[in-house]
Amino acid sequence: MKQLTKKAFGEYKIALHSSSKDVRLFIFGNLLFGIGVNLIGLLFNLYCKSLSFTESAIGKLLSSRAFGSALVTLPAAFLLSRINLRYLFTIVPIFTGFFYIAIALNNNFSILVSLTLLTGAFSTFFSVAAGPFIMNNTKVEYQMHFFSLNGAIGMLTGVIGNIIGGFFRDITLYFVKNELLSYKLSIGFGALIILFSTFVFSRIKYVKIERSSNKAIFSVSNWKIYLKLLFPALFIGIGAGLTIPYINLYFKIVFNMSDSLIGIIYGISQFFTFLGIMLGPILARSLGKPITIVVTQAISIPFILILTYIKNPIFVVLAFFIRGTLMNMASPLSDNFALENVPKAEQSLMNALKMFVWTSSWMISARISGSTIESKGFAYSFTLTAIMYAISTLFFSIFFIKTPKKSVDKI
Repeated sequence: MKQLTKKAFGEYKIALHSSSKDVRLFIFGNLLFGIGVNLIGLLFNLYCKSLSFTESAIGKLLSSRAFGSALVTLPAAFLLSRINLRYLFTIVPIFTGFFYIAIALNNNFSILVSLTLLTGAFSTFFSVAAGPFIMNNTKVEYQMHFFSLNGAIGMLTGVIGNIIGGFFRDITLYFVKNELLSYKLSIGFGALIILFSTFVFSRIKYVKIERSSNKAIFSVSNWKIYLKLLFPALFIGIGAGLTIPYINLYFKIVFNMSDSLIGIIYGISQFFTFLGIMLGPILARSLGKPITIVVTQAISIPFILILTYIKNPIFVVLAFFIRGTLMNMASPLSDNFALENVPKAEQSLMNALKMFVWTSSWMISARISGSTIESKGFAYSFTLTAIMYAISTLFFSIFFIKTPKKSVDKI
């Protein structure tokens, strides 16, 4: 295991040295942006709970963010190849940061729904751009590494953001003696970190994404491969929306955990996921991307059920760690696999459609799950997640394991 980890990090070191300054700036800016977003993400549900919102109302807020994301995903794909990404990477953190500050300053549910929708909309431009940016600005032999590195950075920011968020909230509460105010100040602090990432992104030079000169942005060369790639993502999105937004509430309500302890648990989980994602390319080169994706997703499913039905907090937390590591290990490989199976001029569209399918399904299921948890508890939604992940894994296996793509064989 030690040799495998050493080999993996050696490959990433070579990949980083071979990349341009713009790519390294993007990674560092993504690190800062992600710390702020994850800090706020840990506390947002708990903040809403401190405002006396029900689980159903929290579900509406979470789904409004996903709705904002779904609303702009396809327009974002259209704009990406027509603008300088430097401006996009600079503008998005500014608006996202100010919207989060506005969230911290408001208690009105309707206003919070609108602001949450806007944070989802602006963040999506950044997310849609990431995949095509990597495909257009890195060497082919290192693209899988950069997809995994980008995903791993997301997990690392989760480690840092969750731990800082949990402790910052508890420390702030100790001084201000007001639970609601401590949440507001903590969310504002996360927003400032997001705003700070602007200084890094602004140093990126002129960067554009390649597009076809003779086809419309929504022209598709092969709808069959699109459907095969998007259909499994639909079920993953449904399953994720049913469970992921509510796990911190699950820990707090069922096991009476403090915010700082929840932050530590999330941080440790994302550290393990960080390591898993970094090892992903090594496994994919040995097994192939489709098999790696199917195996890691399939193994993660029993741990969702352990998380749901075993009421011992030690087993629950361990299941949370393992489930998150395995499921998220597959995500960057899946994104890379999807983009390499469409022409370069269609990569922005493929990335946008994949996000649209995932976000739209996540939005609907998160909204439904909030009401379900309020009336029936957590077990029903969490069990449905395991079923949805199993269906997705089955379809992906049927579509790609029997007839692997040539691009996978070359890895």
